[in-house]
Amino acid sequence: MKMHWLTPRKEAQVPVTFGTPWERGELDRKEQLTLTGASGKSYPVQQKTLAYWPDGSVKWMALEGVLDTSETSFEVAKGTPAKPAQPVCGTVADDGTVLIENDLVRLCIRPGGTLADHLERKGKEPLKLSLSALLEQQSGEDGDETRTSYRFDGRNDKVTLEECGPVRAVVRIQGKHVGHGREILPFDVRLYVYAGSAEVRLVHSFILDIREKEELLHGIAVTAETAVRGELFNRHVGFTGDTGLFYEGVQCMFASAYYRSPEQKKNDPQPSDRYEEIYRKQLDEGQFVTLKRAEGDRFSAHVDDDAAWDRFLLNQDSCDHYSISKRTQKGCAMIQIVQGRRSQGTMFFGSEASITAIGIKDFWQKSPTALEISGGRGDTVRMTAWLYSKYGESYDFGAYDTVSHQYSYGGINNYPYGIANTNEIVFKLYDEMPGKQAICRRILCW
Repeated sequence: MKMHWLTPRKEAQVPVTFGTPWERGELDRKEQLTLTGASGKSYPVQQKTLAYWPDGSVKWMALEGVLDTSETSFEVAKGTPAKPAQPVCGTVADDGTVLIENDLVRLCIRPGGTLADHLERKGKEPLKLSLSALLEQQSGEDGDETRTSYRFDGRNDKVTLEECGPVRAVVRIQGKHVGHGREILPFDVRLYVYAGSAEVRLVHSFILDIREKEELLHGIAVTAETAVRGELFNRHVGFTGDTGLFYEGVQCMFASAYYRSPEQKKNDPQPSDRYEEIYRKQLDEGQFVTLKRAEGDRFSAHVDDDAAWDRFLLNQDSCDHYSISKRTQKGCAMIQIVQGRRSQGTMFFGSEASITAIGIKDFWQKSPTALEISGGRGDTVRMTAWLYSKYGESYDFGAYDTVSHQYSYGGINNYPYGIANTNEIVFKLYDEMPGKQAICRRILCW
């Protein structure tokens, strides 16, 4: 069976899961499959039967692996699959805590916790993942409304290890959002970890069970929180836009006063190339820099005087518009930086403590959505992926009228209770600064 990529891939390697159909009687449930690239390389794969024919033979088989995107095609055949050099494994402790680990990342989830207590690129500070939901109540007439927002936090009720390797491990988390004496919006989340990959995929579903006549959905979010270390100018922020990447430091090292044209350099015996090199390494290349402060050094004085920004927001308020803004600290204005049409839905934050990119599939298509980074100046940073943005209009699930209109819109006895919505998020954990081009290449290879 021949396979090929439907769309070009920008990353060198990507974790994939795909299905393969089989004719009746062609594949027995006990038979194994191999995956071979056009180069002749055999890839480790993990298989899972999805459907059977009436005679018990396999009808649909899922294959999972981490593939090189340089391969133009692949072939699936019967045989013993290759084994991963560093398999992923999953274990369950006596208290129900699930630990998934490969040679690059470690993921720990416990019942009663908040999504994931520990997601770590080994050698870096761990992320703590949590869920939250916001509801809004309105009172008063049009033009004189009073709006009140209520926050509910996700709580894990049941944690199940569904697959435990060697190529892919999957953990399922079921729970509810709790707060204000209520347990609402049941969620069902799966986290996927692959052998040899520093990417973690999250599939998030929630079910609507709010009081649609009294409440509006104001926001649904997944948040990653982690420690921050290092100089403010060595803390980097990025957002993908329409065609490229917005990227800067929490504290930019503005060096325009030190930039000189080739003609100026020729006539000026006092070179300032060191400042330009530092500036370009920080902003153009997206790398950590070293600033040697010396008494009387004007460049260091300028850097220390540059504003440091604590909060950044990309708000995709419609399918045809987004804006990026930032703020130095609470009580200060959000300054708008840039606008565009359709963001590709990835944010990045890197410091000496940890380096992470987070992206949402179908970001602009599911607007209003948002990406938010807060705490960039402090000791802890929060990266929030708004699956339904609190910065957009709250969603009203109420009926469109009080009477039916059978010749236009039909009846009104329709209730939203039980509606579900699913989103996909990818976490990319780096061991060193990837550079701006690598972030652009990733932009979620959907």
